[in-house]
Amino acid sequence: MIKITNLNKYFYRHKPNEIHVIDNTTLEFPEHGLVTILGESGSGKTTLMNVIGGLDDFQSGSIEIDEFKIEKYNSKLIDRIRNEKVAYIFQNYLLLQNRTVFENLEIILNMYDISFEEKNSRIDYVLKAVGMLKYKKKNVNELSGGQQQRVAIARALIKSPSLILADEPTGNLDEKNTIQIMNIIKKISEKTLVILVSHEERIATSYSDYVIRVKDGKVVSNKSVSDSTIYDYEDDQNIYLKEYSYSNLSDNNLNIDFYSNHNKKINLKIVYEKGKFFIQSDDEIVLVNNESEIKLIDEHKKVIDTTNISIDNDYHLEELEYVKNPTLPLKEKIRLAFSNLNKLRKRTFVISIPLFIMILLVLFSVQSIISSKNFDRQSIAFSDSHIYRVNTTKLDPLVTNNVAKFGFSKFYDELREDLSIEPVLDCSTTTRLNFTLPSFNQISSKKYYLDGFSILSLDFVREEDLIYGRLPENAREIVVEKWVIENALKDSSLSNFMSLTSFINKDVYILHQSYSLKIVGIANNNENSVYLNKWVLFDLAVSNIRRDDYSIISLSEYKKMHPDFTVENVNIDECIVNTESSSKFSILSDESININQSSELKVSIKAYMNLSDSFDIIVNDELYDKIFRNICIGDYINFYLYCKNKDEVNALEEFIEEKAPYYASGELKALVENGFTPYDALHPDVKLQLKLYSDYNDIIEPYVIEANKTFSSRILITITVVLISVIIVFFSMKSYAIKNIYDIGVYRAIGIKKSSIAFVYAFQVLIISLKSTLIGGFLAFVVTQFIASIPLIDTTLVISFELFIICSSLMIMLNILVGTIPVLLYMRLTPSKILTKYDI
Repeated sequence: MIKITNLNKYFYRHKPNEIHVIDNTTLEFPEHGLVTILGESGSGKTTLMNVIGGLDDFQSGSIEIDEFKIEKYNSKLIDRIRNEKVAYIFQNYLLLQNRTVFENLEIILNMYDISFEEKNSRIDYVLKAVGMLKYKKKNVNELSGGQQQRVAIARALIKSPSLILADEPTGNLDEKNTIQIMNIIKKISEKTLVILVSHEERIATSYSDYVIRVKDGKVVSNKSVSDSTIYDYEDDQNIYLKEYSYSNLSDNNLNIDFYSNHNKKINLKIVYEKGKFFIQSDDEIVLVNNESEIKLIDEHKKVIDTTNISIDNDYHLEELEYVKNPTLPLKEKIRLAFSNLNKLRKRTFVISIPLFIMILLVLFSVQSIISSKNFDRQSIAFSDSHIYRVNTTKLDPLVTNNVAKFGFSKFYDELREDLSIEPVLDCSTTTRLNFTLPSFNQISSKKYYLDGFSILSLDFVREEDLIYGRLPENAREIVVEKWVIENALKDSSLSNFMSLTSFINKDVYILHQSYSLKIVGIANNNENSVYLNKWVLFDLAVSNIRRDDYSIISLSEYKKMHPDFTVENVNIDECIVNTESSSKFSILSDESININQSSELKVSIKAYMNLSDSFDIIVNDELYDKIFRNICIGDYINFYLYCKNKDEVNALEEFIEEKAPYYASGELKALVENGFTPYDALHPDVKLQLKLYSDYNDIIEPYVIEANKTFSSRILITITVVLISVIIVFFSMKSYAIKNIYDIGVYRAIGIKKSSIAFVYAFQVLIISLKSTLIGGFLAFVVTQFIASIPLIDTTLVISFELFIICSSLMIMLNILVGTIPVLLYMRLTPSKILTKYDI
């Protein structure tokens, strides 16, 4: 049941040329039968049918179709109704011109869950019914207007809908085909409602069950047709030879039968060559063969009674079961996308050019951003970025050095108690590692240097950090960061005959030390650091303060180097003195040693033994923390910490911020009861300023500020490039969508869902983008990599493979998003309005 109530629709609403095209119309249609809407051109009959079928919207009123009631245009609901119940026969066919007849019908059936065999069977049946079976594999654009109209009718019949809307279905058909089609429609209307729009009185009175007449948007009559008249016609398509005068021209090689109804002299040249006729005439030539619609019949023209044709017609096709969510299968969507691309191959090439250029601009813009942030830290900052320095400054001249040292010691103990951050020894960047190249005679006497680095304990390097070599196995082996060696190679002649791996097992010397160190591993942490055994590091730290001091090593570390060493244990208050170094301690009558001249670390001499590796004394392993603390607080102005990550840095900053006011206020007193010896009765206030520094950040900061300025400007450039790219893609794809607007309108008119159409065009943009973006991006990657490989060229605009993949992927996704927008905007319109844009 279909019922429309108080339906109103306007064109150019609230404008001077407003047209009330459907004027407060109320109608109720039967369950089945043939209803013809008659009216002159511009009367509103086609608009009324389009509104009923959901091809167009309306301003007020309601439409009821079975259980559905529509009071406002709802494309989702209307799509469902169209797919479940409605089929259209359009006056202007609305066929996909670059597809075959079969494909135009198949696209409807692809929305249903049926086999290919069933699809093929139904297509053959309806094509045979409309006399178009032999054209099944023909492209639609190769057919005449009448043939296309019959294909459009076949498409409407293919799913056996419960409602057929036909807009002038026989307008482009000859008389015989008009009867054939109308007889099929009449047969179908026995079980289906057919609403037919026409201006032909003969069709309305001969076939209709009801005739509705409209004028100026209003229904002027609605009548049942009780006595249909017989629709007689004259066959005006075929040529009946006996209706013409006849003459004959004949000789041994030629026989021509000539038929004509006028006395005009005919000028005709005919050439027969290699089985072909070549004909020249002043008039139009129409070739009639077995494929032609027109037939030459050797009879007089007859008037045919349509009842004879009707009796022979027994059209019947089962209704398809409705699919809950009819949509095109993925295979069909992809096929449609490639078909559209082939149809507009030249235009896709034109669209590809700006996409190709845009990916190049985006890649170079993004790379310039990366380059602006990645300035050469390797050759600028010669300290490890993880090292932070706590500085204490006396706030009062009355604070003595001993008092300041007492406060520094207190702060050190509090920090070690509260935080798990590792203290490190003085990491002076003035230390150099020198080496020679004895294997090269010409330069064997020349010293070379590794310098500009922090010195850290081996605790801060891991095996996975190594790119060459191994971790040290004894106290005289070290690990060097790759940056340190590269800096040495970069600005010297060393690069001519040495590489990174040349430094593995290379002996180097530290100033003021008599023993050599061997490089056994090269790490890559993007730092300027060298990693030493902690006891060698103690020795180095002490030597920097007091050159005549002695070197210390723990028993366990010494036994690593000398497994056959006979001493098994040394107590915490004992040490073993190297016999060769005994003169350093000969002044000690009590046979005891103050470690680093500290009475807190006084140990007795257990034995004098001959020790190799230039160590002066061996101590107990437990003495490590005490020696470490003693060295760290030896300079009461600075000490250093190693922060592994940002969390540790934040914790350190918070700790100093919390403690700074206490130490600056003088609340801490250098008194005996607070652990200070000797007692300072005159000036006990400990007034210290605590500050946290990163020598690395202080060096880097100016470069970071400048890099940020460059970064901001290049970000702006990149955004501009991307916006231009988006605009170009949008308008290119809008132009592309306009070229496809007819197909989009057809898809929507025959009931294909918006999501399916959006996928088709998104896939098209994907294919276009893949070709242009990947080619352009890969070209930029290859060319810049080649340029960077040339030693004489120093450039930062080198596109990495990762950047190529990331930028290309993002640009492709952006192109798909932006490129699909024009199609989505068009699909917000009703199918009728989309097709109106095509007509414009």
